[in-house]
Amino acid sequence: MHTPDREGRRGAPLQDCWRVDSENIGVAYKWGGLDTPASFDAGIKAGKAAGDVYTLEKRRRDGAGVSDSAVGVDCSGFICRCWKLRKRYSTYSFGEICRTLASPAALEPADIMNQSAGHVLLFVRWLDPEKKRALFYESAPFSKTLASERDLIEMVAAGFKPLRYRHIR
Repeated sequence: MHTPDREGRRGAPLQDCWRVDSENIGVAYKWGGLDTPASFDAGIKAGKAAGDVYTLEKRRRDGAGVSDSAVGVDCSGFICRCWKLRKRYSTYSFGEICRTLASPAALEPADIMNQSAGHVLLFVRWLDPEKKRALFYESAPFSKTLASERDLIEMVAAGFKPLRYRHIR
């Protein structure tokens, strides 16, 4: 079991990564993970690893790639927890419970930018009046739950689509 303790996406700063033998804030990334903060803490106390390292092989194996030896949350598990869903959905299946927004400019807090078969982020707020940069919360591979600033033009070019949960209140 490898805990995600190295620089992650695009050279993420060290504070965005889970650090072994250090004080950490956040929940470590785990492929297929759906832990709450309480179940994460309980798993750590029981000797489980803090997250695991994402691999293409885990993605290929889908649910069969989920480890019982680690605790944490992945990107879609994080969204499911934020939305208090009873069933687990993935980047493949969020379309079943969401509607596609006309454009990313229509994003409101708690909406998502979803890349089917890829990654999903929770929209927090706009960072500029032109609605080109935004703040998101995410559970990032090789990292942990964190806040990240993103360029919406780049996200759309990478295949992300703006979605809104149909039962949001």
